[in-house]
Amino acid sequence: EPGTPRGFERILLARDWLIQSGAHIAAPCPHEKQCPLAGTERWCHFSERLSRSALHKNIKGASLGYEDEKYSYLIATKSSQDSSDARLVGHPRKHSGHLTVDVCLPEGDVKQRTISRRDGPLYKAAQKASWGDTLPLN
Repeated sequence: EPGTPRGFERILLARDWLIQSGAHIAAPCPHEKQCPLAGTERWCHFSERLSRSALHKNIKGASLGYEDEKYSYLIATKSSQDSSDARLVGHPRKHSGHLTVDVCLPEGDVKQRTISRRDGPLYKAAQKASWGDTLPLN
């Protein structure tokens, strides 16, 4: 679905129906609880940078050779997906010696976390992470 509030609403309706029908959510949600972004000003969406062809640039009257496409998605399975990883619901914000990330947690919450250099391997993983990736937060 498009990465808009209305696209996210449609994803939430499908998610609720799938869970009630016995499906298990594999992504992007790390849980099957009530979506913590439902009914808020925020919505779950992701972004992918796509190259534009010369024709595409010409048709859109664009000057850039790329376009950031926002989307919402849902993956459901028949088998249970136990995951202790959190999903980044925004770009990591880099600071001197630490990162700040917004993550959807397996407990069913969206929280802001600070990851410092002292966190070693987690810090290195978070430095390489992008919006939509998972992180092993315990």
